[in-house]
Formats: sequence, structure tokens, C-alpha cells
Amino acid sequence: MYASSRLHTRSLRVAFAAALTLAGMHWTVPAPAQASAPAAAQKAALQIAPPAPTAFACAEYTCTITAVGATVGPITVTQAPLDLALNITMPMGQLNFNVTGVSAGSAVTLYVDTPSAAHLSDFYALTSGSSAWQSQSASVAALDATRTRVAFAITDGGAFDADGAANGSISVVGGPVIDYFNMYVRMYVSDVRPRCTSAKIPGTSACSRRKFW
Repeated sequence: MYASSRLHTRSLRVAFAAALTLAGMHWTVPAPAQASAPAAAQKAALQIAPPAPTAFACAEYTCTITAVGATVGPITVTQAPLDLALNITMPMGQLNFNVTGVSAGSAVTLYVDTPSAAHLSDFYALTSGSSAWQSQSASVAALDATRTRVAFAITDGGAFDADGAANGSISVVGGPVIDYFNMYVRMYVSDVRPRCTSAKIPGTSACSRRKFW
């Protein structure tokens, strides 16, 4: 049926072209439209590679920070602050860096990629105009078998922009941290589960006696 329809359409085209020829007219198939220069430029702009990550030394490893839609400048690593909460430690030291190319007053997502062996749980940043350190409620997820990504957002001119101005540049003072309290709670909860203290009941995965420890 489909082939018959195509044949019928072709016959109509031939007849139409013949009629135009008899009338002294010619019919040509229009060439496909070419992409305009602005459209081509827009397409090329969409294919621009994202900003390259900025590296910094973290113990014997190399870690990186990437800003989505912006650029991370050189990163200076100094001694970890001594006024963090007792359960918080900043194992890679205090990071100091600027994020440029930001739309004034907008938020930028930052990715801190670190070795999984660090067991990080959050990112703490210094509050602008004070000495208070606060959690950024960062999400922590495994990138692969060896790397972990700590992701969070900071707003230009917001509470954690050290320069305090919505000027298209964000000054960040902070670092990835380990929250030992939360880490121990997770370890305890994962370890407090029923375990078999005797042989399993034949034909099932259940235990004849259970014990929590």
C-alpha cells in the first residue's frame, strides 16, 4: 500500500511538470535552505567545552575544583582552621580561591573532586564578614572506584562570598571536611543489625536465633 501511494505521488508530479512545460513554464525542486550565519554561530556556541577544572595539591593526591558556567582561579591551600567544631576536621587544609565569569548576584555550583580514601562528608565555608564556619549541605557521591565528588552552590554577594559584593566574582574560603559524629553514627547504624548466632534454618535464609551487637 505504501509503495502504491509513492507511485501515485510520483505520477502526479510527472503530470504536473508536463502541464507546466506545455504552458511554457518550468518547475524545479527548490534547494534545501542553508543555515544562516547567526544560526551556525549559535550552534557552535552550544558545543563549547565546559571550563577545565583547577587543580590543587591535597596530601599526596591531586584534587580539582570545577565551577559550572564559570572559571575557578588559582587555589591557595593554607593551614586548616583551628576554630572548627570538635567533630569537624578539614583534612586538605583551608582552600582560598576566586570564581569569575559569574552573572552578578547568581548562584554557581562547584564540584570538588577528591580521592575516595579521604572519606569526606561536606564542605564548610567561612561566613562573609565573620569568623563563623558553616556547612554548605554539600552532596557527596562517588564518581568512580577511586574518586569522590563534593558538590555545593555559593551565591555571588551571598553569605559565603568573602568579598561580600554581587560583582560577578565569588571569593571562597573553606574546604572539604569530615564530620566524625555523622560518620560514626552511620557506621554504628550500619553495624547494628541482626546477625546469626547459630546455623540458618534449613531451606531458608532465616536464622534460628538472632543477636544484635
